[in-house]
Formats: sequence, structure tokens, C-alpha cells
Amino acid sequence: MVFEHPGQPIPKGRARAFVQTKGRGAGKLGFYSPKDTKDEERALGERFRYELGRKGVRVPIDGNLALVAIFYRSDVREVDEDNLRKLVLDAATRAGVWHDDSQVTGGAVQVELDRERPRTLIALCPHDSSMIRTGRQKKAAKRLASARQATLDLDERPW
Repeated sequence: MVFEHPGQPIPKGRARAFVQTKGRGAGKLGFYSPKDTKDEERALGERFRYELGRKGVRVPIDGNLALVAIFYRSDVREVDEDNLRKLVLDAATRAGVWHDDSQVTGGAVQVELDRERPRTLIALCPHDSSMIRTGRQKKAAKRLASARQATLDLDERPW
């Protein structure tokens, strides 16, 4: 599945800390995400759900996945590509696209310049990996491992 999310890609913002000053929680430390991060995660998550639904993909997706993201930015300001990727992963996780972002065991990230049309291009597909992440694939991996072991056992016979 490939889709485009319009707008300037923004990196995941660091959580902000605060000390509560009123009520029962007075004096306790709390954390919140910056508003632009939350807004972008919500919008991108909705886009994930829309595109998957349009293609008839049931969520949450089971198994290993590969994600490729190309971020077309309108300026040359330095951004950490890891934080751009993290926002995409968190948006999909919050939208229930997969069980956990640890299912993304392959992929690539690229940051490019497009002053006229900033956007994020995302490609998501199944990924064959020895790092099995969920349900059905674990069972298949066990069967494959058993078959490989049986083959090894045959090869070790002294005939």
C-alpha cells in the first residue's frame, strides 16, 4: 500500500514536563506532547485508517511489516529523520493500524526538498523476517524451524 499525506512533515516533538500546582495532584510531575505533534499524529493516523479501509485491509494488521517513508520538506532546516519516522510510527499505532510498532522490522527513511509541495509519501507492506512479531507468523516460523531441523537431522545421518 502506498499513499501520500499532504503538508509539511514535522518531527515528533519531545514530551514536555510540568508540575501540577492545584488540586489533589499538586506538586506531582506530569508530561504532555506538544500540540503540533498531537495534531499531526491524529491527522496522519486518520489518513492511515482511510487508506487501509479504501484498500480493504483489516486492522490491526498482524505480522511483520516494512515501512518506507519519504519526507518532502519545504525548507532545508535540519530535522532528525528518526523523529520524523517516530511520528509516523506513533500515528499508526494510535490509529490501531498494527498491534505494536515493533512489528515494523524493515524499511527506509529519506528526507527530500520540495519547496512547492511538501508531503509525506508512505509505503507499507508485509515483511519476511526472522524477527517474528505476532500470532500466525510465529506458528508458521515454528513449523519452518521444525522442517529445517528435520532436514538437518537427515543430513547428519551416518549413511
